[in-house]
Amino acid sequence: MSGRIAFDNQPKDFSYLATDVGLLFFRLETPGEWSEGLPFGRGEKGDRGERGEIGPPGQDGKDGVTTWDELQEKPYTFPPDEHNHDDRYYTKQQVEKLVADAITAAISGFATVKNPTFIGDVSVEGNLSATGNIGGYEPKA
Repeated sequence: MSGRIAFDNQPKDFSYLATDVGLLFFRLETPGEWSEGLPFGRGEKGDRGERGEIGPPGQDGKDGVTTWDELQEKPYTFPPDEHNHDDRYYTKQQVEKLVADAITAAISGFATVKNPTFIGDVSVEGNLSATGNIGGYEPKA
């Protein structure tokens, strides 16, 4: 702060930062007169702010490895271990058929379903029987 005296002849509103004490001073009207020091610099850590919006996606990265020889940290053999795909594994087509069969069974009376909700198209091949009220909703165009 002792260096401030060298600037006593500066014009009004001249500022001086006393880095030794972390205070900012402003020259006032009268030569040699200064404002009270204002704390300046790093203070205590504040509360964490709110998370901002996610920015736009970045640029695409460089192309990756294209050949087996360029691949790093690979197993010495491929496949690395003996293995097989036994009956515990299902193909996409098998899963789709299992789901379709379960829905068909539920709709055709082999299974009891209470308060079902269908979203999208529902197709019925054969007879459809219902007991009670059947409601429908047709959205406005």
